[in-house]
Order: sequence, then C-alpha cells, then structure tokens
Amino acid sequence: MANRKERLIQTLSATGAPRDNVAAVGMAQSISHHARQVENAQRAVKQAALVALGMDTLALKHGLRPDIHRRAVERLSAEIFPRLGYIVQEAERVTVADDLARAALQEHVVDMCPSCKGAKEIPDFAEREGMQPMKMCPACNGTGGRAYSDEERAEALAQPLDSKVVQFSFRASIEIIQTAEKMAIQHWAEVLK
Repeated sequence: MANRKERLIQTLSATGAPRDNVAAVGMAQSISHHARQVENAQRAVKQAALVALGMDTLALKHGLRPDIHRRAVERLSAEIFPRLGYIVQEAERVTVADDLARAALQEHVVDMCPSCKGAKEIPDFAEREGMQPMKMCPACNGTGGRAYSDEERAEALAQPLDSKVVQFSFRASIEIIQTAEKMAIQHWAEVLK
C-alpha cells in the first residue's frame, strides 16, 4: 500500500489506475482543505474575540458602562498576553498583561486634554470680558487629546518595566483596542444592513 506522497507522485506521473489517481487527488485535497478549514476557524475565533472586545470598549468609553470594565480588562489582557512573548518573563506575563490592559483602557477612555477639555483651544487673555481671542492649546498641540507620558504609563503598571517595553506595550495595547472597535463597528454595520 502506497502512502499519500507516493500516491500523489503516481497521480502526477499518471502511472496508476484511474481510481488510484482519483483517490490520491482526493486525499491531497482533503488535507489542504482541512488545513484551510482549521485556519479559517482560528481566524473566525480571533475575529469574534476582537469584535467582543471592541463592543466592550465602545460601551465602556461612549456608553458610560463602568459595569463592563472587568470584562473588557479580561478580554484585552487575553489579546495582549501572546504579544508579551519574549519581552516579559513567563512567570510575570499574566500580571503584566492584566496591568497593561487596565492602564491601556484607562488611557483609551480618559483621552481628553485636561487643559482645554477637548476644545483644542484656550483663551488667549483670561482676564478680558466678552469675546475672548483664542489660541491653540499648548498642552495637546490643538488635538484635544491627552498625551500620556512614559512616566505616567510606567506609574500605572504595578511592575517596573524598561521604558522601551512600556512604550511598545502601550502602543500595541492601544492598537488592539482601535482594531477591535473598528471590527465591532464593521460587524454591526453588516448585521444591521
């Protein structure tokens, strides 16, 4: 009895009986088909997890739903955990992922500039009455968003981490949140069509 590789070689060289050739092609296709199905299933599970995370972060930020904070932290932590691979020791990885998730969600939700309150401008002369001349907010450079420093980020984490690790980790965490929210919006746009 020939193995799969031998059957495929026979089929490609057309030396076997027709039914053997058909069986060899079928076996080769079933393996590749199975591999594609597994890959598609894994991708679907990953996308479903991101959509669920995106719905939680959207509800937490825009729906003022603090009751789902813990669930959002758990879901974000699960997404961050594999990315910490070689950056953090294995024994600390779960704790660091949880701390990063909490801090990144805090940064994502509390994103308004404390100086201009998101208006992007502040009065140029504070003591004048009536119409005030405005200038671009120097704290946020006119973006209206809050810029967290590396010190604030490091302070939000329970463990002391290298500043490059902190920068990379927060950037990756915020990217996960943004991707998840985008996917959640796309998902519900499709559902509501």
